[in-house]
Amino acid sequence: MHGLNPANLVHLRHRDLHTATTRDGWVVGVTDNSPDVLVPAALSFAKGKTTSQGNEMFEEDLRLALAGLVVPQLSVGLSAHQFEVKSREKVWRQLNADFGATWTVTPELGLAAVAYDFLDSDRELPDEVRLRPRTGLGMNYVYRNFMRARADIVSDGGNHFGRRSLLLGFETYMNKYFLARLGWGDERANDRQIGTIGFGLDLPRFRLNYAYQTALKGELENWHAIDLGIPF
Repeated sequence: MHGLNPANLVHLRHRDLHTATTRDGWVVGVTDNSPDVLVPAALSFAKGKTTSQGNEMFEEDLRLALAGLVVPQLSVGLSAHQFEVKSREKVWRQLNADFGATWTVTPELGLAAVAYDFLDSDRELPDEVRLRPRTGLGMNYVYRNFMRARADIVSDGGNHFGRRSLLLGFETYMNKYFLARLGWGDERANDRQIGTIGFGLDLPRFRLNYAYQTALKGELENWHAIDLGIPF
């Protein structure tokens, strides 16, 4: 759930501990939407590193998300987070928030919208670390409970859709527990296209997912991601 639409919390079930790792970082979090909670909530922490203008930067992100139903078909969620970037010489900290909504049009079709980092940020911060507002729109379609298709479009920082990212994903159950996944993305801001392939095991006691991403156009280092979820 880290960095995703916080309104999706209402669609989760019970409590869940999850962790994910890639070559450059990791995330751990817990979500709770059990019947005895007043408000579905999630707490997560992510740590990673990037390179900006040849300098290595270390990032930490702590998030708290809350969600609820407005009407049975409409959910909303708010995520507050502290984002910290460290270089060898300096540390920058920022507080910001995301607001999201999901609308279940039919049992098969869902629509979503997210305003990422919608609060004003310090304009004196360096451009490479300053959080900028972005807007995401998404659609999810389930076909006969065995195949799911998803499409997302996300603006660039400053809500510029001329430099948007377009993401498409498909997953299908090969049997009761095994899922196969394919994805494609077009990132205009970075002038590149990406492809992903992965699988998932959805077992009664835990979930295990693997993904591999590579560049189809432009420059991007290949990476592998593994995440584990344990309901309790």
